[in-house]
Amino acid sequence: MKKIPKSLFASVILILILFFQVSTQQAIHDYNKVIELNPIDALAYCTRGFAYSILGNEEQALNDLKIAARLGDKVAEYYLREKGISW
Repeated sequence: MKKIPKSLFASVILILILFFQVSTQQAIHDYNKVIELNPIDALAYCTRGFAYSILGNEEQALNDLKIAARLGDKVAEYYLREKGISW
C-alpha cells in the first residue's frame, strides 16, 4: 500500500473541515428561514442550536436549545438537563 504524503493528508483534512463549516453555515441559514416562517418550530431551533455548537458558538447554541426546550423539544430538554442547564 502506497503511503499518502503528510502534506496531502493535512490538505484533505483541511478541505473536509472547510466543507463541514460551509455546510453547517448553510444549514444555519436554512434554519433561519424556517424560523422566520414558523417562529414556534421547536425542531428548527434545536437543530440550529446544534449547528451553532458545531461552529463553536456556544452562547447562540444554548440560546436556541433553551427556546427549543421551552417549545417542547425533547432532545433539547434532555441535552440541557444533562448539562444541568435550566430553560
